Amino acid sequence: MWVGIGAAGAAVLGMVVFHEPVTAARIFFVALLLVAVVGLKATSGH
Repeated sequence: MWVGIGAAGAAVLGMVVFHEPVTAARIFFVALLLVAVVGLKATSGH
């Protein structure tokens, strides 16, 4: 779970701080990663 959050954070940080290109595909996949993390946490049974 924390790896997914870190990866999404690094991608967003790169777009904000280092002015990496912000494309629709990049936003989609970062959002997909966050949805996957939430989904895995919700279905983990803990």
